[in-house]
Amino acid sequence: MVFLVLKAQMDFPLTRSSLFVTLIETCAIVVTTLMLVWVRNAVHEFESAVNQISDIPQKKVSDSALEKQSVLYREVRRARNHQRPLVLLAIGVEEKSIQASMERLLQEAQQNFIRQYTLARVSKTLCEKLEDCDLVVQTDNNFLILLPETKLEDLSDLTDRLRNQVSKDIGVEIQVGAASLPHDGFTFEGLVDKANLELQANMESKLFIEPEQLFVKHKVT
Repeated sequence: MVFLVLKAQMDFPLTRSSLFVTLIETCAIVVTTLMLVWVRNAVHEFESAVNQISDIPQKKVSDSALEKQSVLYREVRRARNHQRPLVLLAIGVEEKSIQASMERLLQEAQQNFIRQYTLARVSKTLCEKLEDCDLVVQTDNNFLILLPETKLEDLSDLTDRLRNQVSKDIGVEIQVGAASLPHDGFTFEGLVDKANLELQANMESKLFIEPEQLFVKHKVT
């Protein structure tokens, strides 16, 4: 009705045919408005889902770069000084398994958003399926996991369980590289390098984990 009044004030002819055209135009405006509202609500719901998944319960989150590294350094030093076994895992998500679900219909910004959403869900699954004493550390696109009191021969069942759980819950593949103390090194950097090299050999998409890029996602003391 408002649209009709406006057209009358602008001296549009109000014949029977013009009234029919006006009705179609009004319906088009209403439908377009409803679609915009639906899209806006869908985007808000998706953003809320990402925020909820990213909000992983944490008993200790380190904010400074020094704290991020000191947590891992301390665990490696403790195991070395007390001659206890320890394993450091480097885990990455296969890029193709994320992009395959999008079928190249989304633009680069949308791909980055979905990648963050996927990594947040992977992080949540890893934190839920590992022991309380284990450390999960996230880089930009990958994860390091520190497993105190763990030997390499104990890894097979654990890594298979993590792969299966991530695949079941999220539908992406993860690859694993491992390094153990003292077999593969005595320093944090040495263990990261060894685990990263093994991960690189298993990954189809290339990546590199820098120790200074680490962000502690889950820590229980």
